[in-house]
Amino acid sequence: MEKIKICLISCVSQKTNYPTKCKDLYISPLFKKTWNYVRDIEKPQGVYILSALHGLIRYDVMVKPYDKTLLDMSKEESLEWAEKVKKQITETFVKDGRTLEDYQFQIFAGSKYYENLLDFFPNKELVFGFLPIGKRLGALTRALNSGKKIRWEDYK
Repeated sequence: MEKIKICLISCVSQKTNYPTKCKDLYISPLFKKTWNYVRDIEKPQGVYILSALHGLIRYDVMVKPYDKTLLDMSKEESLEWAEKVKKQITETFVKDGRTLEDYQFQIFAGSKYYENLLDFFPNKELVFGFLPIGKRLGALTRALNSGKKIRWEDYK
């Protein structure tokens, strides 16, 4: 049986200065290109943001701008954040007879956002891997221009 594709995109520091839908709050080139790639090429059944403040948040939920990043968190705070996200993921996806095994999670995030979560997901794809932001942007731009999925291994 085919897995249900869920894309997780990490938040970024560049945000609007007014409340808006989560997908529109983050305005960095990396976030915008990732969002467009996920929406237009991956076409998942669900898209969620990994927010330093809110944890797991659906892309269409209204949010206010905030100033918080995992980069400034201590190891203990990062672990607490990850536990919160795991709980939110379980509450969101483990229901109606489904388990996490029924999903394929594609993670579009930097290491701070996934380092304490990877073992939690039975089926995952670390989409960006360890690529620097410049290579991510280049790959996303080419994919958006061509309309084709990225073969991330071509960028390692």
